[in-house]
Amino acid sequence: MARSAAQSAQSPKHAHAFDFMDGQVKIAAQGVVAVYGPDRFLRREIIRKLSDHWLGEEAEFPLTRLPGKEVIWRDVHDHLSTPSLFGPPVCAVVIDDADEFIKKSRASLESFGESRPTRSVLVLDVDSWPGNTRIFRIVQEHGFAIRCAPPETGTRGQVDHGRFVKWVEQWGRSHHRVELQKGAANLLVELAGLDCGRLDQELAKLAVWGDGSGQVSAKDVQNAVGGWRTQTTWDLIDAACQGDAKQALLLLDRLLQAGEVEIAIFGSMSWSLRRFAAVTRRVQEQERRGQKAKLGEVLAQAGFKNWPVGALDRSMEQLLQIGRKRGAKLYRRLLETDMALKGSHSQPGRARSALELLILELAQPFR
Repeated sequence: MARSAAQSAQSPKHAHAFDFMDGQVKIAAQGVVAVYGPDRFLRREIIRKLSDHWLGEEAEFPLTRLPGKEVIWRDVHDHLSTPSLFGPPVCAVVIDDADEFIKKSRASLESFGESRPTRSVLVLDVDSWPGNTRIFRIVQEHGFAIRCAPPETGTRGQVDHGRFVKWVEQWGRSHHRVELQKGAANLLVELAGLDCGRLDQELAKLAVWGDGSGQVSAKDVQNAVGGWRTQTTWDLIDAACQGDAKQALLLLDRLLQAGEVEIAIFGSMSWSLRRFAAVTRRVQEQERRGQKAKLGEVLAQAGFKNWPVGALDRSMEQLLQIGRKRGAKLYRRLLETDMALKGSHSQPGRARSALELLILELAQPFR
């Protein structure tokens, strides 16, 4: 699997969750291990895998788990210093939701981390892991830290979409016996977002979808994952591409009122609109070769279906509404909206305005 320059230059004491899950890094059962990041599902899976790694998958005595909001250092130290008579030789303790525990036990934690114990390991399950703290530097030198968040490319913190999709494919195969066909994993990520817990739930749903063979197509994902929300999003796109801005904005409001988030709505919109962009590009390529483009054939090649009857004609009308000039710029326009939703327009109010602007641009009559 390819790695970016930033990832390959990572410290051996700091890794992404996917690296550990892939077996690319090994972590010794000693000192302090920080499992941090916004994805609680990944954090849970990493801690489970650490337990299997240190104690064995069939361990009779699993990791000791203590609540970070209630436990005090004295009790934690007792667990770390008292191996079980018949248990494993390693004393392993997990502090759940340890952000508050770190604040009130910072000095003791730092001392423990610097002592480099050989048969005791303390796992801190935390949301944030700021790099300007002394405990961060101690763990960086003597322990280990695992980041549980979507992988990044190293360029302005952009998500490594390809690597994330590859993980979804592997997770579906290994944990749910689901084989995602071409385009299915991409669509699943766009519909469900970058939340690994939600993706796991959707993969479990897809495991019993269809004929039970485990083979899942993009159409299966569209039907099983989105439900009425996906259908409403398709209706929204249809309305915008037919020039009906009022109906499209009403459907957007309905989705938002139902609790759908803007980035997920955009994922569905983007998947559909990219097909129009692909058609425009193919038409341009054929014309540059001196060939006369047949829109019906090009639409079919881009994945547009003539079902129900008349759907292909409606798609052709929508493409003509978008127009050649807008169609040629659609890839870039979608990229700009995606970057805005993950940056300057990440807050709900501003995110909505970014989607409304895209809808109005699509619905505007082509001149």
